[in-house]
Amino acid sequence: MKEGTRTGGGSRGAAGGAKPRVTNQEVVPPAVVNLLREAVGQTGRRGGWANISAVRNAVAMADSSFTSETYGYAKFSGILKACGEFDFEVRDTGISTRKSVYVRIKDIDAAEIIHR
Repeated sequence: MKEGTRTGGGSRGAAGGAKPRVTNQEVVPPAVVNLLREAVGQTGRRGGWANISAVRNAVAMADSSFTSETYGYAKFSGILKACGEFDFEVRDTGISTRKSVYVRIKDIDAAEIIHR
């Protein structure tokens, strides 16, 4: 499945076409967006960047029942992208085939960064 796309076992229309794609606002409720923003804010370091694994762990600590699949995303990064609230950066880890994904809140205030 393509990253950031909605999965679903919904019914198909009479013509056999797929159900219309659900908009991000319908898929990611405001309470979930707030949960994700809080997790990024808590785990962010210099410049507000947080390792996506640390963010996922912070979300699990805050809400152990949370799963991105509930909202139609196979990957945690998919739901973060669907929110439209975050910047992403892929960094080398020093191991040739491994990369780390970092995320930060798009509208983070510069004063907030200085206080970290």
